[in-house]
Amino acid sequence: EYRRALDGIIISGSREVFAYEMISEKRPAVEVRDAHERRRIARKIQKDVLFFESAPALRRIRNRAYDDFTEFRAVKEGSVTPFETDFMMYDGKLLYTSYDTYEPMAVLIEDESLYTMQKNLFDALWKQATDYTLLPFFSKKA
Repeated sequence: EYRRALDGIIISGSREVFAYEMISEKRPAVEVRDAHERRRIARKIQKDVLFFESAPALRRIRNRAYDDFTEFRAVKEGSVTPFETDFMMYDGKLLYTSYDTYEPMAVLIEDESLYTMQKNLFDALWKQATDYTLLPFFSKKA
């Protein structure tokens, strides 16, 4: 079901996704998420990711391969209380994902009013967040 929830993003034909992610956390279903990300990038779907700034999160971004369709910005500690749920928005849909030890639990909500509210909050945080998209280029040792 989690794979189907992620496939919905690809199938929708959306050109952009807005996400809050727990980048530093180890979560189950990594193969499903990695396969989804490869499909998203291959289809040139832009993804803007907000994450909570931490040393482990920055390390993971630094070691990640750069692609032209993913942008990362960090929310400063103290500006928002961190939460342990991934959240994606696309085409009037909200996909919440929580993780337990074994498998993710996904909830999809289709509602334009809720989407607009969440997108406005995302945009406000995005404007004040620190851009780390090019971190892999500036962190490589020569």
